[in-house]
Amino acid sequence: KIKVPGAILVDQPGPLTIPAITKIEEGGILMSQGPITISGDIVHGPPPAAPALPEPLTIVSLKGDITIAPSVRNIEAMLIALDGQVKFGGAGDITITGGVATKVLDPKTIVLGGKRKIKYSKDIDPNGPNRTVFKVFYGGEDRVACVGEEEKP
Repeated sequence: KIKVPGAILVDQPGPLTIPAITKIEEGGILMSQGPITISGDIVHGPPPAAPALPEPLTIVSLKGDITIAPSVRNIEAMLIALDGQVKFGGAGDITITGGVATKVLDPKTIVLGGKRKIKYSKDIDPNGPNRTVFKVFYGGEDRVACVGEEEKP
């Protein structure tokens, strides 16, 4: 499971590998300076108690590609490769519930092999019909804090 309290920047020399995540306790923005490999399914898990909605998880590569391993079948997150692309490592079926934003989007890599779906879900949209999420991040090099969430009536 994962809990991202706001925004986290992973600044390491090599690629960041994200293993399978079976429960997103608190969504946020997980960023890496370099490439990212997603090596397992990423799902929200059982729904939270009403009236809470799951918070979206956004995975961002600032200067590289996001590669999805061949065994991955389900990702419930936004994937953003600011200076790269999202690459599918295999030919199997995969569903991304969230969104994909890249500098380069090669349609040939999406249609190879199995069925590839990118679909919208209002439940993990920060501006979905039931709420507006407002977060403020502040802090210095040693800390980042996050405050605020506002639900629509």
